[in-house]
Amino acid sequence: VITANRVGKTQVIWDKEWGPSLVFGRLWELLGIPKIIENLKSHQKLEYDVERAIFVSVLQRLISPGSDLAGLKWLSDILMPDQEKICLHHLYRSMDFLSEHKEEIERALFNRGRTLFDTQIDLVLFDTTTVYFEGEGPDEFAQYGYSKDHRPDRKQILVGVAMSRCSCPLSCDFWPGNTSDQKTVGRIIRIMKKRFSLERVIFVADRGMVSEANIKEIERNGFDYILGVRMRNAKYIGNKLIFDKSPFEVVKENLHVKRSQSRRRSTYCLFQS
Repeated sequence: VITANRVGKTQVIWDKEWGPSLVFGRLWELLGIPKIIENLKSHQKLEYDVERAIFVSVLQRLISPGSDLAGLKWLSDILMPDQEKICLHHLYRSMDFLSEHKEEIERALFNRGRTLFDTQIDLVLFDTTTVYFEGEGPDEFAQYGYSKDHRPDRKQILVGVAMSRCSCPLSCDFWPGNTSDQKTVGRIIRIMKKRFSLERVIFVADRGMVSEANIKEIERNGFDYILGVRMRNAKYIGNKLIFDKSPFEVVKENLHVKRSQSRRRSTYCLFQS
């Protein structure tokens, strides 16, 4: 807001950012999130606008990541309808609401996305990362473990995200920070099978997820899969592929492939130099 005095000098009274709330607010509406939250909160008596509080938290994480306290200060520089009604305890309570309804929200977004984008979910990509705490963190999850942030001196949490081929997130889950990647696969497979009722899916994960037990779990649920492996460690597939006498087919100069056929399925081995 700019004013001019009698002698023609201008003065800025206040200025706020308008773009972030407009752009991401449109995406928020397009995904149908306000309606999803409205349906969920209809069963609870809440004296504040939980949908607006959640939107503020999400927008702050996108634009200026930080704590809820920092988010409230950041909000004072943003132009948004009814922002003055958002208090710090609303941001705290909205996180509790999200935690309580996480699975319902993910399922509703999944169904909304399939309708909105006419998406066929036939490929699921899964990966994990770690997030460390400056403080102690929650007792149930905050543990010392292998840090992908290169901060083994901090307690951390393991975060796993499953996404579709069109980069739409399907599920986000959490494990204690001392959990190995291999132990996350079973839960994600069960989520894809039960929560989303996915039947014909190719599950894609990197070599940190690979174990004989995980492969059996994936096959038991009827999923195909693409998994990265270290050849020298993959003893349970080595005899099938590495020592197979059939030649590799050259796809590119640095990419070779061969197939081993069994009664159950075809197994492909890709070698990249």
